[in-house]
Amino acid sequence: HTISEHGVKRTNEKIQAIFKLRQPTKLAEANRFLGALSWYRKFTPKFATIAASIRAVTNLTKTNRHKFEWGASQSQAFSQLKQLLITSPLFLVFPDDNYPVILTMDASEIGTGGTLKQNINGEIQNLYYHSQVTSCTQRRYDPIELEALAIWLCFQRMRSYLL
Repeated sequence: HTISEHGVKRTNEKIQAIFKLRQPTKLAEANRFLGALSWYRKFTPKFATIAASIRAVTNLTKTNRHKFEWGASQSQAFSQLKQLLITSPLFLVFPDDNYPVILTMDASEIGTGGTLKQNINGEIQNLYYHSQVTSCTQRRYDPIELEALAIWLCFQRMRSYLL
């Protein structure tokens, strides 16, 4: 990544290396793909929701690792994540203390997420994205509880920006 006085942006060489990866055929390859993308989570809206189907097949216990199955939903998520890496701006600005921050959140049974932004001179600038897959217990929450969870998780993750 490149850090300047304006913010943080991706490094094209690393993006190209990820983009050249082939679809995983083994558990280790799928874990490697998610690991390669993990730093870009904060640049990618709804990352956890998109990656949920891949995470589902990599989140195996040691005794079940031989049951790795890569299907259509994982292929779609794989392609979508790679496409986001090359089409999204992947640039986050540093906060400007002269402008208020805007925190938007959303939640579903699959995941929660939020975006921290600032309206600077009429232009919306992204400061941070957060997304997280919901646990089995959280999936049973009522919609209002899921929204409250999204608020809490975003406040926890973006605390340094909000205080």
